[in-house]
Amino acid sequence: MPDDPGDNRSVVPGSRACRPKGDYPRLMNGTYDDLRAALRERVHSADLLQARGVPVRPNGRGGGTALCPFHDDHRPSLSIYRSRRDDTERFRCWSCGSRGDVFDFAQALLDYPDHTATLRALAREHHLTWPEHQEPASSDILDRAAQFYGNRLTAPILHYLAGRGFPEAFLRQRRIGYAPVSSTRDMFVREIRGAARPNGT
Repeated sequence: MPDDPGDNRSVVPGSRACRPKGDYPRLMNGTYDDLRAALRERVHSADLLQARGVPVRPNGRGGGTALCPFHDDHRPSLSIYRSRRDDTERFRCWSCGSRGDVFDFAQALLDYPDHTATLRALAREHHLTWPEHQEPASSDILDRAAQFYGNRLTAPILHYLAGRGFPEAFLRQRRIGYAPVSSTRDMFVREIRGAARPNGT
């Protein structure tokens, strides 16, 4: 069974997408995991091909071979297979080099502009509910960030900055904060997520 355990990239035709595996912008969080899992049970590359008149020859291992729809293919060079890493359906053309998961395949074959549009279209087709999720407004995030880092202006830091000509009133007015050398980014992300859950955001 074809697999490339050393390869962690998805590449679909025409350089439409070349990204680290699983790097789905904005949707790479637990909110959409259940939707993706449900779609993986319903959407298969072989079905998408056969619906467009491209025959697929099964290989008996949950996959098959077919003419690649992404270039002028005269002998079957497209392999559909189950990944040894996570048992998800993958595809690879051994001629043009296109490869990825079933969502990459659907996006390229059906000409969806991005991963989000692909998931939405497939969810509608298979009558699956789109997860209720609302991203906090960017201004809200900026306000929370200013407050978070402003709260880290401890007395020693305020004393030091005052000695450098930056009194506390100036700092508070300009919403200047302090980020310790040991990054507090993860703490801030956890605080944002924790604050978002009670509001359903």
